[in-house]
Amino acid sequence: MGESLRDVFAKHFPGRELTPAEGLLLARVSAGDLIDFCPSDDPAACDPGQADSWGPERTIGGDLLTWLCTNPEAVGFISHKGVQIRGARITGAIDLAFADLRFPIVLLRCRLDDIFDLRYASLKTLALTDSHTGSLLADGAKIEGGVFLNQGFEAYGEIRFLGATIGGNLECNGGKFINPGGDTLSADGAKIEGDVFLRNSKIQGRVRLLGATIRGNLECSGAKFVSSEGYALLANRATVEGSVFLDEGFKAQGRVSLVSAEISGFFHLRGAASPESFSLDLESAAVGTLRDEPSSWPSQGNPRLNGFTYAKIARDAPRDSKSRIDWLRRQPQDTFHPQPYEFLARTLKEEGAIRAAKRVSIAKSIDMRRARRRKKPVLWRGVLAAWDWFLYVAFGYGYRLGVTWAALALVFLIAGLAVFRHASSNEIMVPVHPCPASNITTDGEKPTSLPGFCPFLYSLDLLAPIPLGYKEHWRTDVTQPGEFTVFCFGIGLTAAGWTLTTLGIATATGILQRRV
Repeated sequence: MGESLRDVFAKHFPGRELTPAEGLLLARVSAGDLIDFCPSDDPAACDPGQADSWGPERTIGGDLLTWLCTNPEAVGFISHKGVQIRGARITGAIDLAFADLRFPIVLLRCRLDDIFDLRYASLKTLALTDSHTGSLLADGAKIEGGVFLNQGFEAYGEIRFLGATIGGNLECNGGKFINPGGDTLSADGAKIEGDVFLRNSKIQGRVRLLGATIRGNLECSGAKFVSSEGYALLANRATVEGSVFLDEGFKAQGRVSLVSAEISGFFHLRGAASPESFSLDLESAAVGTLRDEPSSWPSQGNPRLNGFTYAKIARDAPRDSKSRIDWLRRQPQDTFHPQPYEFLARTLKEEGAIRAAKRVSIAKSIDMRRARRRKKPVLWRGVLAAWDWFLYVAFGYGYRLGVTWAALALVFLIAGLAVFRHASSNEIMVPVHPCPASNITTDGEKPTSLPGFCPFLYSLDLLAPIPLGYKEHWRTDVTQPGEFTVFCFGIGLTAAGWTLTTLGIATATGILQRRV
């Protein structure tokens, strides 16, 4: 009969006493089944928070687990199902750094008192569901399957996957990650083939995903982030091939930063709790579809959008210019950046909302000029404000010259109507070909076949670039006082008409009007 695993252990650790739990582990690990140390199905009896009261019948040394997973002779006793333990207290550090583990590590509802070191290790799967741990170091680790830090998992220290490769999901749903003032969950440069789930998790400290690649979604729905050191979620330069969810009660106290991140799917910002408590930095980030709502937007001064791009705005997200301009104006006012306005206007134009795009462009000009005035001496600000107001009212900063053209045409037409009505009542306007005496009736009146003078038609004919044939029949009477003034006004009205025609053509062809 060959050596047992217990015999191999005694050979390497002569005189080392095994606890009842360690003895059971060595006796049963080769079967590959879950070794359950919970005395009953009562959740309270298997609560890792009560592990201080657990005796030696539920205590396993970290040094034994280290030896079991790394010693060549011991590893031969472990089946392909790996090491599976439930309801045990692990005392001392577990040091599996650089180990090549060809099996999973499953520690359910366990309490790990010390560091769990998996740096540059290789293993099938890591499951710490509902367990309580200190720091977990897995920098550079290669995990073929998923990592499960969920459903009651609590970490008091840093959980680190810097540069790690995870072949499945990183599941942290419902977990607690507590490291106030420091990093709680760090996965800078990690490659995660599945999703990163932080649904309903509670985090005190920073979550770092700098430069990480996530093939699936980044889901933070209902998560609560609390950071006293500025950043709550730091995912600059991250690549997310799925979508990002900051919704369903998502809450953050601190800064959520996705600078230069690339998100292929949706960026969801809806149903956020207390959006005034966090700032959102999307500078130079790119997303596929923007799906948000005003009630979840950060407060004034907190969103940073310079360089932010999106392929489209979701159908159920705000698409009207008023809401979107409010969104843009929530950015910090110390520095003005035109790009967010220009990109929004271009996106609205591509979606067919031309008027909304023009309103956004006008808002850009207003805010740009307002920012310029803030840098000028106080005495100049009023003058510049008056000039800017004139440009807005008269020309819409070049974005609504069609309205300006119509307004000027109406003003000139009304002026012509007033002047030529006055001229007609004072007999300054007379026919070019007066009625001959034979056509005068016995009572001295003109025949009804001769049309009377119409100030409106005369003004319109002077303004119109194409002759209407009315002005040729009327002229000013040089014998009447005020005739020269009326004559000069007519010439000016004709010149105004040609000016308006030129302006109209330039506006219609886009030569003069600013493009959105």
